[in-house]
Amino acid sequence: MGEPGAWGEVTAGLRASRPVLVARLLELDAAGALTTAYARAGAQVGGVTVCTVWRWLEVARTEGRMEARSRAWLELSDQAWEVLAQVGGNVAMLYRHLKAAGG
Repeated sequence: MGEPGAWGEVTAGLRASRPVLVARLLELDAAGALTTAYARAGAQVGGVTVCTVWRWLEVARTEGRMEARSRAWLELSDQAWEVLAQVGGNVAMLYRHLKAAGG
């Protein structure tokens, strides 16, 4: 991703978040001015590959989403942490306990 030459020097200190980058590239696309050069520049300032930039644009066009999809996280209650500690960190035993408790 680190391109040599003048362009690498210009983009070296620049960084753009995914939503900002995608929004700008979509504006260029709507104006009929989006080129591979812009995608490459976007990849440089976004810190990703050109393929990733094209994928982000496709997701924005089809799903209307400019940000990364949120991921579901497993959160344990304080009680579950206590049970996990009591069973020596054995997740299978915690699962059995939660299943027996109806949770």
